[in-house]
Amino acid sequence: TKIADYVVPTVANGWMYEATVSGVTDSVEPSFPTSAGATVIDGSVTWRARRAVRRTAEVVAVTNHSIFSVTGILGDLTVGTGGNKSGGFFVEGTACFTSGRNAGLAREIVGFDYVTGSGASVVYRATLLLPFPFDLAAGAALVLPAGCDKTLGVCRDNWNNLKNGRLEPYVPGRDDVFSVVRKKG
Repeated sequence: TKIADYVVPTVANGWMYEATVSGVTDSVEPSFPTSAGATVIDGSVTWRARRAVRRTAEVVAVTNHSIFSVTGILGDLTVGTGGNKSGGFFVEGTACFTSGRNAGLAREIVGFDYVTGSGASVVYRATLLLPFPFDLAAGAALVLPAGCDKTLGVCRDNWNNLKNGRLEPYVPGRDDVFSVVRKKG
């Protein structure tokens, strides 16, 4: 294993692991941590936890060509959303179908809301910017890459990438920049 190689545990947990020290892995998979930046030693390899940025899902209900419900998503989707189960993680990402009549097609996600359930049986409702051209059907599989709304919280918490985020979160907004200075009295 070389530095910067990635692995995903045999039992998916919503995380992937980057090799930070090269070497040879043990014959038994380690107990992988589930917090950003945590490390585990596997033989002579050190793995660092990184949030998985793609999740697989399955359609369970369809409202129309651009609104449908999915389940089967593993891992914590509250990072970068202020602890809220709805919103953030997949918004401005894409819904990419891998089966069904829309296989190979993708559309931008504009809403992703918690509906009901817990664990692997949580149901979320996805709302798309544009509809898919063909009817959606329950059981269709899709891949959901995480979205990026270009905010400080998402850049820091979902991507651990403030250095390359090209953000200017502390620059005053237009209301301050374009305001007129007035003399008191």
